[in-house]
Amino acid sequence: MDRIVVGVDGSAASVRATQWASSEAQRSGAALLLLCVIENPATWAGVGAAMSPSAMESISDDDLKASGAAIIAEAASQANLGGEFTTETVIGFPGETLVNASREASLLVLGAEGHRVRSALLGSVAMHCVHHSACPVVIMPREA
Repeated sequence: MDRIVVGVDGSAASVRATQWASSEAQRSGAALLLLCVIENPATWAGVGAAMSPSAMESISDDDLKASGAAIIAEAASQANLGGEFTTETVIGFPGETLVNASREASLLVLGAEGHRVRSALLGSVAMHCVHHSACPVVIMPREA
């Protein structure tokens, strides 16, 4: 494997995914990328129009990226990562951004905090990635 991309969102399942992806990267010699996708609140359905202009001005891209970097740092700390890894925070739509990242990856690893459906625990982002990823996808549940 060349590159493992792990989606990091701060959830318990995301930390488990980070731990697993780190172990797999060390085992296989692959590069590890921790990717946090932050969705701008202005893009949420109807929220942008409902928020006052002054509230929207207080949420800058730098603030959003700093939030993503903090989420990644916390996940890396909780996962006790060994080995080298890179990080990236992207402002965009999580499913779309992760699928785009899968085009340059040999494996996409995600945590699933979604609802139980037919014994599968998948959220909408994980389900989107499973259906559209350009590489294999590993889904880690929040609990063992």
